[in-house]
Formats: sequence, C-alpha cells, structure tokens
Amino acid sequence: MGLKEIVEKERSFCIAAGVFISTRVFDSLSTALGVSKFGIECEQNPIARSVMEQMGIVPGLALKNLIMGVGVLGFTYGLNKLPGERNDGNSILYMASAVSLPFVIHNFYQYFAY
Repeated sequence: MGLKEIVEKERSFCIAAGVFISTRVFDSLSTALGVSKFGIECEQNPIARSVMEQMGIVPGLALKNLIMGVGVLGFTYGLNKLPGERNDGNSILYMASAVSLPFVIHNFYQYFAY
C-alpha cells in the first residue's frame, strides 16, 4: 500500500495530525522568537528550558517536539485502531491543538508587542 492509499484510508486522522503538527510548528517558532528576544528565562516549561539550555534553542525545541509529537501521534493513531467506529484519537489531537493555541498567541503577542 502506497502513501496515497494510506492517506485516503486515514484521511480524518491525517487532517487532525496536520492541525496538531501545525500548532507544534507555530509553538516552536513563537517560543524561539520569544527566547531570542527575552532570554531563556521566559520559557515557563522547566523541562523544555533545561533541554534548550543544554542543547541550544533550536535543537532543544526540535527534540522536545519530536519526542512529544511521536508520542502523541503514536498514541492517538493506536487509539483510533481500537475496535469500533470511534475516532477518539482525532478528538485528542484537536483538543491538544486547541490547548496550545492560547500559548502560541501569547508568545507572538509578547514578541511583537514589546
């Protein structure tokens, strides 16, 4: 089965995953901008801050989002594969994206307002 067939079969998951990945990209971008302008201390997540201090801003953000993305996407894809016609994994992806949006908006606001 090729990529096209997989996307057709899993269309709703691919859309939810695309929304989730997009919010992760915007979160990383807004965090990188904020940290570059205000310093590493503005990062409120102590684990992310520690990783960025050890590895650098961009590699740290990339590693954090890679680990989180693989974990969340793997979990939600597996959840969708449980018996039944439910797509609970998609709902979790949309909720995770919705929860991230206020932080992304806040980060961009802080960067451009000050």
